[in-house]
Amino acid sequence: MQQLLAALIEGGAEVLPVSEQAVLLQEAYLKSNALTRRWAEDALHVAIATVARADVLVSWNFKHLVDPRRVRVFNGINLGMGYGLISILPPGDIVQLVKDVS
Repeated sequence: MQQLLAALIEGGAEVLPVSEQAVLLQEAYLKSNALTRRWAEDALHVAIATVARADVLVSWNFKHLVDPRRVRVFNGINLGMGYGLISILPPGDIVQLVKDVS
């Protein structure tokens, strides 16, 4: 699985900047207690992907990101601030999607 993920990244993964909009969205997540300040980097990760209008954020972080309850909170804030929805999936789900398409 790691080799397939590495190939996907090498095949054109985009490195996204930390924008002012992402920092504002991160703050909204933290103020709403979607995540605590201890996990501010995780909140920023979601915010950067959301601002970039990514379809999916891939994460191994099952405790803080790949959690349907948290995703609902993130998406409620996203919609309230004029952004779209974000899906947060584990790498295994992405690998399966790629296999299904191939």
